[in-house]
Amino acid sequence: MGATLVLWLALAFALHLLKKRKKNKSAFSPEGRSASAVRLKEQIACGQLMVRSAFAAVIATPMVFCVGYAAFLFVESAPVVVEGAAVAGILCLAMWCWACLRWRAASGDLKKIQWTYAAKEMVARHLSDLERRGYAVFSDCCLDDTMIDHVLIGPKGVFTVHTFVGSSAYQADLHSNATVTYDGRTLFFPREENHDSVERACMVAEMLSDWLSETLGIPLAARAIVALPGWQVKRTSAEGISVINPTQ
Repeated sequence: MGATLVLWLALAFALHLLKKRKKNKSAFSPEGRSASAVRLKEQIACGQLMVRSAFAAVIATPMVFCVGYAAFLFVESAPVVVEGAAVAGILCLAMWCWACLRWRAASGDLKKIQWTYAAKEMVARHLSDLERRGYAVFSDCCLDDTMIDHVLIGPKGVFTVHTFVGSSAYQADLHSNATVTYDGRTLFFPREENHDSVERACMVAEMLSDWLSETLGIPLAARAIVALPGWQVKRTSAEGISVINPTQ
């Protein structure tokens, strides 16, 4: 058991050093890439390290435990006792199960980060197409302490775009285009409801409208859009802001 704990400590220390090295090598955002995309790439790299270290623990834990137990019996010149072997087997199984759960959790976290990155990249890619139609696209804008995913300025006005990547949206494959119902206030997903994303998008658009109007000295209203990767939106009311698939 002690040898297994030493193994885990060694893996944790190696993981810490690798994450620190990656953090030190972190570069500035490349041209054409938003800061949030770069941060997500860094999180993906760290998540991959977590998965690899957890998988190494899954593979090595029973091996080290068995070798350690065998070495103990050899050094102590002790015969194999059924009760002792049973206790050792139970401890080994418990530690191996814990390592498996940690690996599974790390894999799940990595998939969510990768999904979030792909979803945000999908929205950014479709927004870049609007530049050919006369729109200026600004990403990762900060208004006081409030972050705005994207701001569009073009022939039809000013728009704020909020990419919804919450737990509800994560239920869908990005390319499956499942259906969500929208009544102008709430998004009805298959397993739960969400209204926070619509309220937040409206609040951010209102804040930007107030700031632009005060700065320019003329009334100017920004309109809110919620981009919902992986979902087709079925509206049941004409009320409310636009909630759309990024392809729209």
